[in-house]
Amino acid sequence: MSRHGRRSTLVLTPLAVAAVALVIAGCGGGSGKTTTTSATSGGSGGASSVASQASSPAFATDEGGISHDELVSRADAACTSASAQIRQVPVATTLAGLGQYASQVAMVSTTLHRQLLQYEPSISDRAAYQAYLEALQTSNEQLAAMQKAAARHDEDGVRTAASAIVGADVGTLAARVGLGACASATATPGS
Repeated sequence: MSRHGRRSTLVLTPLAVAAVALVIAGCGGGSGKTTTTSATSGGSGGASSVASQASSPAFATDEGGISHDELVSRADAACTSASAQIRQVPVATTLAGLGQYASQVAMVSTTLHRQLLQYEPSISDRAAYQAYLEALQTSNEQLAAMQKAAARHDEDGVRTAASAIVGADVGTLAARVGLGACASATATPGS
């Protein structure tokens, strides 16, 4: 623990929790768009319903892959489901709790990443979608680093991981693809 003791941990934790919330950029926050999904809030029901969409027939385009609208619909549904699951995770109030929070968010975000990898975008969406997926993967890796740092009571390690998550800019990259729900940042974790 730092020389500032408990106070610095309590100041650090909300910043790190906010960074964790940015991992999937709030997937499912208020985007102004309406998507149809059978996702549930919490549990694996939402994940399985989104996973079943991945195996349904794609609406192929002449340029290969699924259409932009279909990609947006499927990816935003997956992000909405992941967001609902993350909102069920109790927000950390201590450095030790942050490790647990990061672990639980990482499980959801890793599942989301696997789901999103199943969607083959059209050629026109491919580069932007790939950049978004790479940023999401980087953020997932930083969640693991944050969890380990929190377990060691390493505030600098937590800050470094949180900065890397913010720097991955997942929300901006999702917006470039047109993924409104994936791009909407959650204002308050646990809300």
